[in-house]
Amino acid sequence: MLPDENDPNERDSDYEFHLNYVPSPQFHQVSADFVNVLGKKIRMGEMAWHKDTGEVKVAVHPTYQRKGLGTALWNYASELSSKGGFTHPSGAASHTRTDAGDAFLKKMDPNSGERKHRASSFGEDAFK
Repeated sequence: MLPDENDPNERDSDYEFHLNYVPSPQFHQVSADFVNVLGKKIRMGEMAWHKDTGEVKVAVHPTYQRKGLGTALWNYASELSSKGGFTHPSGAASHTRTDAGDAFLKKMDPNSGERKHRASSFGEDAFK
């Protein structure tokens, strides 16, 4: 369940932001989670990039878009890649993008190139 922005007991200020790394066989993945004062963890966004190609998939919950979560995920992934000596995330390898994703990748990776396919945006259901 997502925090209710109108409930003073569930505002962003009641959450501590955490970035996490989760390796898998084909992808590196980082997530952004909030943990409220009661210890309840809520996934607000995540990013995965292919271990060989660097192809990126980013999803940020609609309530928290345009607040720096995608950028924080990208920067954390880039830092992990540099320190760990593995493939960096790459917009150039990501050809299917939403309009927002296309704008985001062009900002984060100026060499991202043109998208080949338009993707539909993620809704809240992607985070349940």
